[in-house]
Amino acid sequence: MNHEDYREWIVLQHYGELDPFQEERLEEHLSGCESCRGHGQELELVLGMVDGARIEPPATLLEEARRELGDLIREDSLESSSFQNRSGYWAVAAALLLGVAVGFLLFGLRQPQSLPLDLQSSYGIRNFRIQEAIASNGTIEVLMDLVQPLRLQGEPGDPRIQEALTGVLRTSPNPGERIRATLALESAGEGAWNEAVRAALIHSLKSDPNIGVRRRVLGLLQESAHQPDVQRALVEVLLSDANPGLRVAAITALARVVDRTPQLDAELAERLYQRVQHEKNDFIRLQSKAYLQEVRFQ
Repeated sequence: MNHEDYREWIVLQHYGELDPFQEERLEEHLSGCESCRGHGQELELVLGMVDGARIEPPATLLEEARRELGDLIREDSLESSSFQNRSGYWAVAAALLLGVAVGFLLFGLRQPQSLPLDLQSSYGIRNFRIQEAIASNGTIEVLMDLVQPLRLQGEPGDPRIQEALTGVLRTSPNPGERIRATLALESAGEGAWNEAVRAALIHSLKSDPNIGVRRRVLGLLQESAHQPDVQRALVEVLLSDANPGLRVAAITALARVVDRTPQLDAELAERLYQRVQHEKNDFIRLQSKAYLQEVRFQ
């Protein structure tokens, strides 16, 4: 094991997730590694602040609320007022109780924690922003987000890894990273994909700005062209993608499995028919017309 592995164990130890054998190995390593020991001390400080204590509401708050509610009830019982007036008292009482409940919730929320500046380089600080201007006591409040890296390791078929890969597909600004995510999903095999993986691939096929990523995704999905959601996505490519090469690949994939393709939604088929009338690429136009003839409308 390397230092990074032991540092991951330090986080797990903080939350009581290590077994006795791992505890023993970690303590043995920390006893001889000053770097990891110092990292552990810093991490305990940071996690301690993140897990920080909840602020307790004043002890007199509930007592005062009960007293005021009791006064309202007594006044209501002594006065021979109309039902409308009594309803008003009870409305005030209900509002008072609601305010108490909300107060407890607000007091119970975790408060922003301070972070020593010398830890910024270790854990990463993002999104600095001023929460309050200079107060009467001369203080100012600045908020920031703590970024703590998380590393996952596993086989491409591991559901956790696949979830992370779909996150890369949907959010990474780097097209190279998105292509590597498709390669990893390809190595797992279509049989290992769940619905979320296929949904992420379909989303990328229709909306990824990089043609290389879209082409890679189409290559992954072409064997599933007989599935209704994939079929619809490929037809959407034919309808709207600006790249003729990708449209050729889409109609080729659809034509290959036309004998196993379900009925095409009539509205989508009509849109494709109208689009094909203006298609300049002869191959796409002829193949699309043949495909529409083979697939009966609903």
